[in-house]
Amino acid sequence: MSINNAEIKQGTSLTAINLHKTYETRVILNNESVSINNGDRVALVGRNGSGKTTLLKILNGIEKPNSGTVNNQNVRIGYLPQDMYLEGDRTIYDVVSESISSVVNALKHYNSMINDYHADDPRFIEEVSKYQEYLENTDGFRIEDNFKEILRKLGIDKNMNTQLKNLSGGERIRTVLAKILIGKPSILLLDEPTNYLDFEVNLWLREYLKAWQGGMLIASHDRDFINDVCNKTLEIDSGKLRIYGGSFDFYIEQKSVIDEAKRKEFIRLKKQVGDAKQQVNIEQEKAAHSARRDLTKKPEDHDRARAHFFKERATKTSGTNRRKKNLRVEELEATLSLNKVVEISDINLNIFEADTHKGKNIIKFVDLVIGYEGILVNGVNLNINFGDKIAIFGKNGSGKSTLLESIIKPDNAIIGGNIERSSGSTVELIDQNYTSINRDMSVLDNLRRVARNMNDVQIRKHLAYFMYRETRDVQKKAGILSGGELMRLALGMAVSKPLDILILDEPTNNLDISSIQEMEKAVKSFRGAVLVVSHDLTFIRNINVDKACIINNNSLIELKTSPSDNEKFKEELRKYL
Repeated sequence: MSINNAEIKQGTSLTAINLHKTYETRVILNNESVSINNGDRVALVGRNGSGKTTLLKILNGIEKPNSGTVNNQNVRIGYLPQDMYLEGDRTIYDVVSESISSVVNALKHYNSMINDYHADDPRFIEEVSKYQEYLENTDGFRIEDNFKEILRKLGIDKNMNTQLKNLSGGERIRTVLAKILIGKPSILLLDEPTNYLDFEVNLWLREYLKAWQGGMLIASHDRDFINDVCNKTLEIDSGKLRIYGGSFDFYIEQKSVIDEAKRKEFIRLKKQVGDAKQQVNIEQEKAAHSARRDLTKKPEDHDRARAHFFKERATKTSGTNRRKKNLRVEELEATLSLNKVVEISDINLNIFEADTHKGKNIIKFVDLVIGYEGILVNGVNLNINFGDKIAIFGKNGSGKSTLLESIIKPDNAIIGGNIERSSGSTVELIDQNYTSINRDMSVLDNLRRVARNMNDVQIRKHLAYFMYRETRDVQKKAGILSGGELMRLALGMAVSKPLDILILDEPTNNLDISSIQEMEKAVKSFRGAVLVVSHDLTFIRNINVDKACIINNNSLIELKTSPSDNEKFKEELRKYL
């Protein structure tokens, strides 16, 4: 489906002024303003819980700020929420046609007129002509073809009458994304659009958005995606919005410079406060010394009145100086408070490798055939040695997750061949649904269940590395945790003991960029084997993946290039997708 940019109203902008939003005592937006115009491709970044989703909802009009205004009248907004509820009895056609309901209704009316044509009625013929002209101008006669084309590009090759209850969660989200793109809105507000997209669809969406001339604000943890698509970065942090020109990589460079300048300024101001306080103490000491000196200045004449005069003068002069210096201290402390550098907690991750299999083969796939009702991957032969870092790519539904799971649960999916595992090897899988976590148990009890080599003090210390520090945090039932909290718990459970191989299935889903970066450091330094499925190319590159394979036509193929080859690697991937 090509883009008709002429349909996007020129000069359209979405503007919000002096937005203030709080949840209980927490300030999400502190009188902040933002504007999204035609041609703006803005990445919205911030930590989990910083307010990215809240800002998108406010701009879309489905959540209200405590104060401030949003000018979204006469602006066609396409909004993709991160989490959504869709009625299961509705069909794919019902959903995607919502955004152009006027065209759909016009086509229905036109078809009904054609089926009951009145050739002898001039007014009827004139009305048919108007509908025909409208449908030609809006490409209404190709509605179903356009629907099918964009759905296919998004990886949904199903009958238009398929009910939503028969789609996976990812397919439902892509159906809503199709609806949004078909509607050709003026402004796009997308909350984690690459979740549940395979790499083929991810690449297609990039090209689509880069060719599109409307404005867009995209919250995403996929750094390669936003680097490719976006030309500005909007950061939300501690209730404040700050806009940066350029790519996400440029934002990281600029933010590093700004943060370093803030740290230096904070250190300078802190020293000034210390110096000013020292001056107050010196002034107090001088006052005391002067008073003692004046009282004994002429002891032989016993002139108490004169002594009292000198004491009062010294006290008054000293008091004036002391008040000035105290005022200076107060001013500096106020400035210091405004420039305070807030140290934000991150996960503190270390992954320890087991000693028994260093330098050895850990897992060997021998003519492996996997699937459920039918064959997904056939004839897999692959060696995973200690220290290997291997990435698996493929379309959604090609068998990537099944291949990973077959290592842990071979009875579930292996149809033929076998998997040879070194005796005593320690393997952990973090899957997309975090099935290692018992949702009925607390955070603390989940870790107790797997970390039997740790006492309670060690368990609490280990959980603190994954940002579960307070008693109320560790006592939470896992069933009420957010996606990011579940991922941190699953990660903490997986690395609670030394490992030979760590298996990761879309590990960056639900994590903010800061947490992803901490994970990258740990996985990169882990000297055991890593097997990973991820759509996040930046993550794949940064953990030093040295071998990449792709599932294509039911076969596992080793690629000739590696993720560090950047564009060459993407080009080779495209050949198979």
